[in-house]
Amino acid sequence: MIQDGYLFVLDEQANSVQRIRLSDKEQASASFTVKEGFGAPSMRYLFDGNLMITEAQTLAADIPTDGSYDMCSYILDFDTRNCTEFTLQTPYNNRPVYVLTTIGDACYVATDYKTYTPTSVSEDGTVSNFDYVANIYAFITKQDYINSNQNGYLMVKDAFE
Repeated sequence: MIQDGYLFVLDEQANSVQRIRLSDKEQASASFTVKEGFGAPSMRYLFDGNLMITEAQTLAADIPTDGSYDMCSYILDFDTRNCTEFTLQTPYNNRPVYVLTTIGDACYVATDYKTYTPTSVSEDGTVSNFDYVANIYAFITKQDYINSNQNGYLMVKDAFE
């Protein structure tokens, strides 16, 4: 994966990722944890050269028959070579809260969703209701995000509030 001037190379066998800065070829590597029953790691770029590793539940006996499965997530900090478990999750599917963009020291994230049922009136006067699903967005500092601080959210009002 190439992102923000870095090349990231995942070595699934060694449970590690190598980060190469493209401008000067500086290299750093960090190892990640693998929980028992989890595997198939994937990478997602966060910010400031940090990376999120997610792993899916792979032990067939533990996977529910409804098709759902668990995930675990880690943040790799290449400067310190730390691997930190990440626990901020969306309540509706227990997946990691992903960074949509960063603005200075803040991350913009979707934390959950809401369903609204607004009423519409057509030109002929017909009244109808429809369901509208909208994400719930928030800002969170980079440090609160890295530390999985659930209390760090600064919620953003949506158009229906």
